[in-house]
Amino acid sequence: MPSSLRLLVLACIGVFAAIVAPPAAAVPSEDPLPPPPSSVSCTIELDGPKLVRGPVAAGARVVADRTEPVLLPQPLGPGLVGIAGVYEDADHADPSSPDELGERFALLFVDADGAPVGLSAPTPDLPADVVRSDFRLPPVALRGTARAVILIHAGPGIGPNSVRPVCLEIAPVIELPVLQVGLPPQQPAGTSGVREVPCDAGLVPARTRCLRLAVPERHGDAASREIAIAAYVLPATGPAPAPDPIFYLRGGPGGSGIGAVPTVARLSALRRDRDIVVVDQRGTGFSEPALTCPEIAAARGPAVVRADASAATAWRACNARLRASGIDLGAYTTAAAAQDLELLRAALGAPAVNLYGTSYGSSVALEMMRAHPRSVRSSVLDGPYPPEVNGLSDDAPGLHWLLDIIPAVCGADAACAVAHPDVRGDLVAAVATLDAEPATIVAAGGLRRIDGLALLSLVVSDISQPDLPALFRTLASDDTVARSAALTAAVAAGERGRGALLLNTIGRDADRDQRLTLAEGAFANVTCAEEAPYDARPATRFPATTWSPRINAILRSRADFVRSICANWQVSPAPPAAAAAVRSAVPTLILAGGADAQTPLPWAVLVERGLTNSTLAVIPRGGHVVGFSNACAQSLHLAFTGDPTRSPDLACTRAEPPIAYSAGPTLPRRGALAELPGPPV
Repeated sequence: MPSSLRLLVLACIGVFAAIVAPPAAAVPSEDPLPPPPSSVSCTIELDGPKLVRGPVAAGARVVADRTEPVLLPQPLGPGLVGIAGVYEDADHADPSSPDELGERFALLFVDADGAPVGLSAPTPDLPADVVRSDFRLPPVALRGTARAVILIHAGPGIGPNSVRPVCLEIAPVIELPVLQVGLPPQQPAGTSGVREVPCDAGLVPARTRCLRLAVPERHGDAASREIAIAAYVLPATGPAPAPDPIFYLRGGPGGSGIGAVPTVARLSALRRDRDIVVVDQRGTGFSEPALTCPEIAAARGPAVVRADASAATAWRACNARLRASGIDLGAYTTAAAAQDLELLRAALGAPAVNLYGTSYGSSVALEMMRAHPRSVRSSVLDGPYPPEVNGLSDDAPGLHWLLDIIPAVCGADAACAVAHPDVRGDLVAAVATLDAEPATIVAAGGLRRIDGLALLSLVVSDISQPDLPALFRTLASDDTVARSAALTAAVAAGERGRGALLLNTIGRDADRDQRLTLAEGAFANVTCAEEAPYDARPATRFPATTWSPRINAILRSRADFVRSICANWQVSPAPPAAAAAVRSAVPTLILAGGADAQTPLPWAVLVERGLTNSTLAVIPRGGHVVGFSNACAQSLHLAFTGDPTRSPDLACTRAEPPIAYSAGPTLPRRGALAELPGPPV
């Protein structure tokens, strides 16, 4: 059973501990009531006991009971099943009393061995003045073949549950394999169709279609085995959807698009006129195989931080295991992911698609624009990561560019310039102070140790924080009380905002299904095949600036960490053409945040040069990927996708607040401290 379903079943059953106990003694049924007219065509008649609780331990409020398994007339699943029925409450007393509240039940489907294969939503409460009613439940995804159904108490009430199901109607909605979509005449070679599969119930909005597309592992190789690309189709909410869906492509590399479904689903305006197809790129998420690396978590807990012997061993072990399993790592590239999108477009019968790529997802979008321009109606690149940018050699210069904004903006403001005439020197002193005397503060989750690396990570994560110059001066002072208070406030603000980006953490989130976060192997594979081989080229896109040896080393540390991964990851280099700039006339909207520390604004300017039909919209204080959080960016996206032939009106970007810094306290700087040496960080 997939882990997501197992967790769902256990979560529901775990609350009701007695479900695994022997069933409670039956209570005779009430005299039947004359049934009102019903729209349910019952196939399973139930004349057994009501759902009544068994013995309750002292102090316990909820103990679940169940019926004996009720055999289904015929096996069901795997696939989606619809559920309807009739239920009654012959003991319908005061509905507000604790004994009557939450008298609901759910259906647990089990296989021939009694193992759960699906769990329904609970029935709704009977209205106060109704003793018998029809009910219909959302379809249930069965992950196996159901042979019987068990009715379990699913309400919060504390008394016996007197609601009794009278009959059930359970019928297949979709059986697997379900959908072999007929392809249009112009179908690309190598497309074998798409099938519909059960959705992960915890992720998707109503009416979502969950698909798997079979594609060659290595495009162009007739002997290649097939792999599966996962895609969730969030249906348009309007009455007349356009035929060209939006393809959402998440970043990483290695990020799961399906893991972002709850966020994407909130783009309600975009969904009004078009389906949104959320894609797990090859090697990620629910696509198969997923290039996940449990070795990483085993080496250092939920994440690997910086580079050490255990990390190197873990990356090598994951790489060796994936190759030994027969996975052709050289086939998991950006170009291959773009070809998968073209096959998916054809399989869905869409004449063209609208691309929405965030971060690295924009790289895949750009590659599809290069390879299949006629298949792309429009493209929105949010926090763009163009192929001509090298994420290793261009990373530190981009962070230098970002950090330089702080003294430049403060110096241009009269009050800030007077209060903080040497912002650059204050930051250098603050980093040196925290390296010499790391601070321990109380933060979410416990105590937090803050040294120079942690401070600088916090700063570049959000340079739009208005108190940064004052923070630098305070941390560089001798006032320990003020230093502690200022640092505590800054860390709390960072935790509420964009987090910390230079702490060099990559790995799974221990509290989430790993498929929904980052496939570490996919991250390593793309980075080490497409960027590491060309890391030695000079970085000339940013002005050469310097702060201090220590700060320079910290700003290099993120790329150095990734270099340490590639030193232990075996994959064939991608051809140099993979790093060539994309030249395209596809209508494109480029969204960029002026305070983006992951794909800095100059990267967006760079990609704009090659797109002859593009518009760059900058949100001055925006961070990385503005389309999910900024109303102006969302309105531009909506208008542009509605009609990409019209130039977007950028008036809302001019109304956005600029980056600005306050004067704040002006404590005297403490005596000079020697910096720590540059590397290691």
